[in-house]
Parts: sequence; structure tokens; C-alpha cells
Amino acid sequence: MDEKEAYAIAFSNLKGGKDKDIPRTAHALRYFRDLPQYRSNKEVGLLFDVSGETVREFLSYFQLPESIQKLFEEKKLTQLEQVRRLAQLKKKYPDTLKIIADTANELSGMKSHDTRYVVEYMLHHPGITPQKAREIIIQSKTMIEHEYYVMTLLTGDEYKMLTAEAKKRNTTETKLASEIVRNWLITEH
Repeated sequence: MDEKEAYAIAFSNLKGGKDKDIPRTAHALRYFRDLPQYRSNKEVGLLFDVSGETVREFLSYFQLPESIQKLFEEKKLTQLEQVRRLAQLKKKYPDTLKIIADTANELSGMKSHDTRYVVEYMLHHPGITPQKAREIIIQSKTMIEHEYYVMTLLTGDEYKMLTAEAKKRNTTETKLASEIVRNWLITEH
């Protein structure tokens, strides 16, 4: 890789969209980091208008075992957050490749924030398996159910009937109307 190619790779991946080629960007940034005129990650970052922290996170790719780097090359792992969190685990468990490999497999296909939560959970609960940490995080996520509101016109007499029935059932008019509509939808469809 020469300077022109390294610059093109780094620039396109640092300034592009979400899909970053982690291995190629890491190699390009390391190329610049190894040049004598760039003495720090911050100086390399200035070249691309990113922080030294961003450069450091890309370079942490090289702290990962080759088998994990290969997962990034094969696009089974694709996010900078995954690099960062796996490097964090490697620092905590430097002699245990199995934990890093198992975690990498569990993180495949996960979103960045889920990746962060899984690794954080593992760091705060030593001894938990990556599979169990992922399971706990996925189960703890809040399920969102959308609600839709429908307005209806009732005559005064119809509203009085609805109010009387709601009172009999010890509920509100809104809840009773929702129940009536749900029951109708179930029986009709």
C-alpha cells in the first residue's frame, strides 16, 4: 500500500456512510501512523478531520487475534464498536482466546448499542458466558408496541349506554370501546 492508496481508503471510510471496511481502514491508518511525520493518533486524525480517539479505535483492530481479524475481513463482524469492545475484552482476558472468539460469534449481526451492552455486561459479571450475556441483553430490551387512536361519533344515547356498560364492567369508556372493537375485529377476520 502506498501513501495515495492509504489516503483514499482512509478518507473514503472515515468520511463515508455507516458501512466501513474496518480492516482496510485500520491498515491505511497504520500506514500513516508509521510515517515519521505523524507522531500520534491525533496527528493522523487531523489529516482526515477525525479525532485521535477514532484513529486509536481503528488501530485497536491489530490488538485482536488473527482469527477475530478474519471475521472482520469476512464481513461477519462489521462495526468499529465491535472492534473497540472486543479489544476491551482482550485487555481484560489477555490469555483467553476462547472468550474473545465466543464473544465475537455472539456479536455477529448485532447493532452497536447491543454490542456495547453485551460486553459491558460481561465486564461487570465476570464468569458469565457471552451466550448468556447476549441472551440477557436481548431479553431486557423493551418491546415497543405502537398504539393507534380512532375517534368515533356517538349520539348522546349511545354514549350513555357506553358509559353505563363501562361502569358495570368497572372500566373506562375508552377501554370498553377498544375492547368492543378488538372483539369485533377478531370475530370478523
